Amino acid sequence: MPEDRDAPAPDFTVRDAVTVYLQQNAAQNQLWTMYVVATFTAIAFAVNAASQHSAILLAAGAIGFLAFTTGHLWLIRSGLALLNAAAADIADLSRDREQVAGARIRAQLSRPVRVRASLLAHWAIDACVLAGFAYGAWTLAQPR
Repeated sequence: MPEDRDAPAPDFTVRDAVTVYLQQNAAQNQLWTMYVVATFTAIAFAVNAASQHSAILLAAGAIGFLAFTTGHLWLIRSGLALLNAAAADIADLSRDREQVAGARIRAQLSRPVRVRASLLAHWAIDACVLAGFAYGAWTLAQPR
């Protein structure tokens, strides 16, 4: 009988899967916190670069933000994939359990995370920051 490579290892328990899930969830929270700080900083930078009449600073800031947000988006997507893998393992390992204790939390943790919602939120925030840079560029283009 062929081995199922997607099945959790026999000594991998629900507790192990929950630990992975919680660690990855904490990492996602830290990534989003860092992202919020970076986006506010980027908008402030865009406004200040425009007020200093520096097209080079404004362009460098926009390129830097695009590089940062692309990397951040990749980290979020890979982290959400790990969260969903842990959720699937929790669901698989919990399926045969007879005890009622912890059933609700296992059911909650075994739900897949909605990747699309996170990506849409990320893109919406990115668009707002890029609008800030566009406003800065527009400000620089106005006659003084």
